[in-house]
Amino acid sequence: GAGSASTGFYPFEIGQSLRLDGDARLSHSHQSAPTLQTKATVSFWIKLHDNNDRNIVLHTGVGVGNNTHMTLIIGGGTSYNGIGVGQYGRNLYVNPSSGGVVQRDFANFYHFQMSFDSTSSTASERVVKLYINGEQITVGSFTQMGQGDLFPLTAQTNAIYIGGHTPGYNYFTSGNIAELIVIDGQALDNTYFGESKNGVWIPKEYSGTYGNNGFRLTFEGNGTATTTDGTTAQTNIGDDQSGNGNNFAVYSSSVGTHDVLLDSPTNNFSVLNSLDAQYGTFSEGNLKDTYATTGELIRSTFASKTGKWYAEVNCISGSGFNLGIFPTARSRGDSNYGCQYRGSTGQKVVSNSVSSYGATYGVNDIIGIAVDMDNNTVTFYKNNASQGSISYTIDEHHAFSSYISSSNVAFWNFGQDSSFGGNETAQGNTDANGQGDFYYSPPSGYLALCSANLPDTTI
Repeated sequence: GAGSASTGFYPFEIGQSLRLDGDARLSHSHQSAPTLQTKATVSFWIKLHDNNDRNIVLHTGVGVGNNTHMTLIIGGGTSYNGIGVGQYGRNLYVNPSSGGVVQRDFANFYHFQMSFDSTSSTASERVVKLYINGEQITVGSFTQMGQGDLFPLTAQTNAIYIGGHTPGYNYFTSGNIAELIVIDGQALDNTYFGESKNGVWIPKEYSGTYGNNGFRLTFEGNGTATTTDGTTAQTNIGDDQSGNGNNFAVYSSSVGTHDVLLDSPTNNFSVLNSLDAQYGTFSEGNLKDTYATTGELIRSTFASKTGKWYAEVNCISGSGFNLGIFPTARSRGDSNYGCQYRGSTGQKVVSNSVSSYGATYGVNDIIGIAVDMDNNTVTFYKNNASQGSISYTIDEHHAFSSYISSSNVAFWNFGQDSSFGGNETAQGNTDANGQGDFYYSPPSGYLALCSANLPDTTI
């Protein structure tokens, strides 16, 4: 059934990602000479939060020269619509808005790979090779490298930034990044980092060498201090797992332990579907929903019509909340449909019918939502106290939903962050399959909305 845990689909599992929320950087400067700076490879997985045209994942250089300056952008905005790989004075590749692949899916992880090789005497062969989800990108504007051009991200002494441009420039990535690898001295193809299975591009564990200034960041640590370069300590978020000790310091105070999430390319969690909204402001990896003026209904990216599912919401500010589930086929304008629990009155809203139900709720309350789609019940919990079971017929796909009024803020947790962005102390409760990170223990048999809890045939 829909509640069966997925097992064995991924031969190599990635356990976590780092949430970069549009104001965060990690930094590092290489202390040794590179192995071979005319060849390099970059590979990472990213779950984008928005279409910002300055989603800068990697940046280095403040100089004026092709060998000192590089920016790598991914997304789907206006100025840089899709992928941009640039050195100072030239764009090695730009995916213009007139064509080519753009990345506008905020519900799933993309795999990005770049292969850099400037050694060939044939000019046409000195073009970066780019891959998205295993497919080489050929549509767009490519610029040839000069023979012998150097790869700035492996240069000695260059400050390298993950998540944004050089400090002083407010260009940042909004995305969850996982398994970030840079190889110094080799231009590798896509078979080293991923493989196709049942038509899905999935991670493959890299087993090769990294070169002197290569690194592998898995974001497993929980510390935010700088780890001395050259050490192999694994205590901090930016510590290098390659064995080289090319450790990245947490440069921004906004990056903390609470930003290391279970959400990953091999266990993808639901978030709020920001593409389903007009007025809201979404942050913290599309888990935090803020309305300054006009309120509206918003749904989760995962929807189902079978199984037993649990999610929870931290009411950060205000009391104008309607939390619950909502059919995916209905317009957001039909905001009183579905099955919802109203904060200001404690009433329930069932298929547009309003009646008494439970206690009122508001600031600092955590509302749990347990949906049994097979037995047609919805139970709401206020700070872990059940407000009673509601009978509600679920005969089509439903998503978790919230309608919040202006000046209200709701922070969702589908099982990836029981700290609610650092607002609470993480509790680490799992579901019946051992999945997730919840503030309160889910009711018996109820599961987190993540891919590990879906049957393999669903993937």
